[in-house]
Amino acid sequence: MRKEEVASVAAKPSLAGLGSPSPLSCVPPLASGSPLSWPAWKEACATLQKLLSDPLLVKAARGEPVIQSPIHSEEGLKALHPIDLEKLSFIGDSLKKLRKEVGGDASVLGFMGAPWTIATYIVEGGTTRTYTTIKSMCHTAPHLLRTLLSHLGQAIADYVVFQVEYGTHCIQIFDSWGGQLPPDMRERWSKSYIKEIIDLVKKRYPETPIVLYINGNGGLLERMKDTGVDVIGLD
Repeated sequence: MRKEEVASVAAKPSLAGLGSPSPLSCVPPLASGSPLSWPAWKEACATLQKLLSDPLLVKAARGEPVIQSPIHSEEGLKALHPIDLEKLSFIGDSLKKLRKEVGGDASVLGFMGAPWTIATYIVEGGTTRTYTTIKSMCHTAPHLLRTLLSHLGQAIADYVVFQVEYGTHCIQIFDSWGGQLPPDMRERWSKSYIKEIIDLVKKRYPETPIVLYINGNGGLLERMKDTGVDVIGLD
């Protein structure tokens, strides 16, 4: 490799600054022991830089939900479909293996998000600090939001039953963003749908304990107890 090529690579910025989870950089192939040719290495570096500079991919890599087609209209609701539990067979297999592994020495805890929390991602398109769009929808398109939340509630109930049937001892429902609603709005847009899920699950598996956790729930404890859950998670 010519000296000017090495100098050119050394001058390139590290990929770590673009959101990479590891301190990668465009190290020359000969210096790194890579079998790639110099042109192939340059192409790989350029591709990786593009990927890591894409905010959607960076968010996904960090575990943040990314919805590329948020639902804001009746047309968007047409994309909804019942949960396909056959595609989740790998989760069922994992639960069965885990249940067998722990035996009677530990309990297997299943978990899922609450309808309101999942709806915030679907409507906002990802994480948010203001929840402006979905809160506005409560007033401007309540029928749309009710349809979305009802759909999510049924899917979540089906998923809870699925987890129980494959070996989960206990279920925890996370309403991570339920605390963002004032108490009266939470009664209408979050609590009622959680209660529907619990009622559906308890009809099938009344002995399965259900835990409810709401982020920032200090002022909601009295309102949480009549959802039908067995345990309230404290924030």
